[in-house]
Amino acid sequence: MKMNRVVKAALILIFVILVGMNLFLFSSSMKLVMEFKNVDTNLNQLVRDTSTSISKLNKETGEEGEKGEAGDEAEKEKLDEDESEVEEPVVVVCEGEPPTALGPEYRQSAKQLKEKGLCASYNHHKKFFQVKDKTFAWLMKEKESLLYEKGRQMYAIEINKKYALRHIFKNAGSSVMDYLMATEHLLYETYRHGEQTLIAVVRDPIDHFLSGWAECGARSPDPENDPSFASTADLDSRVQSWVSLIQNCVEEEQQLEFRVRSKECLCMVHSMPQANFIIDHDWHTQEKLIDYNLGMVGDMSDLYGILEVAGHVHQQKELPQSRKADDEGAKDSFPRDQSLLSEETIHKICEFVILDYYFFDFEPPASCREQVQSDMLEIREMPLLTEEE
Repeated sequence: MKMNRVVKAALILIFVILVGMNLFLFSSSMKLVMEFKNVDTNLNQLVRDTSTSISKLNKETGEEGEKGEAGDEAEKEKLDEDESEVEEPVVVVCEGEPPTALGPEYRQSAKQLKEKGLCASYNHHKKFFQVKDKTFAWLMKEKESLLYEKGRQMYAIEINKKYALRHIFKNAGSSVMDYLMATEHLLYETYRHGEQTLIAVVRDPIDHFLSGWAECGARSPDPENDPSFASTADLDSRVQSWVSLIQNCVEEEQQLEFRVRSKECLCMVHSMPQANFIIDHDWHTQEKLIDYNLGMVGDMSDLYGILEVAGHVHQQKELPQSRKADDEGAKDSFPRDQSLLSEETIHKICEFVILDYYFFDFEPPASCREQVQSDMLEIREMPLLTEEE
């Protein structure tokens, strides 16, 4: 009986242990199930978050890609535009060959101007050296009074040992001096008998005349009391007054034995015809002749290229501004726009500077074109005297 109780107790204990173990195992299993469930939930959330991130990233990447493609395309278009803007060097071809009648030295200068593409200069050079002798002979016979004397104001600016620039007033002479860092002019006698070849640059005759008027107006100590410069007068009357003053000064000087220039006439040289700066007036013999040192004639717009032809190359390709008349205030006070002047005023100026239309390749204004053409016909028919004659 006692054994049965012990066995029974043992069986009960075993049962209780088994039940407890089962309960523990069940509890652990449930805990594991819950943890797996949480893990599954977390995994699902992670997958969703990852998917969202990937989608967002793909979208952004796509936008960036589109922007990149658009940027690349824009950059490509810009490069194409830049390439299209880079123009091929323009090859300037001047018409006609240098005439054989020019002589070897003048032909060589003409070829240099042509090869450089300085066509305006090339045309001036050709015409001047073709017509100079006949034109000068005709002037001495028919219109010597047009060969206005400049007095002793004849200068040159040394470019190098081979060339010097004839300083025609109001044709960038002072700017060239600054550009070449020249400290002084060569006096006329200094180069007159030397070996340097003279170069002359010219500009539109009426523009040159007006530039001289503006220079003298800017220099005037009392412009408001001078009818040529007073701002109260209209432009036509001011310019016509200047033309009359110069003509009177020239007539007075031509009647004086010693060519004494009055104070009011001192500045007029800035408006004189440009051809007068290359005509020599010998004060001892009273002889007039074209300067035999002159070897090249060009257009002022080609000045930098002409300096290169003469062997001077400079990094700075723009000439400095050096004169009072070039200041903005002076430009407003003394406008040099031909379109602002009447035909009558243009005609008066043309009559005074007509010499420049004979010698250089400028188209005269309509008001005096017929006169220039008629005179040029006479000049072409003018016989040249030989040394024996």
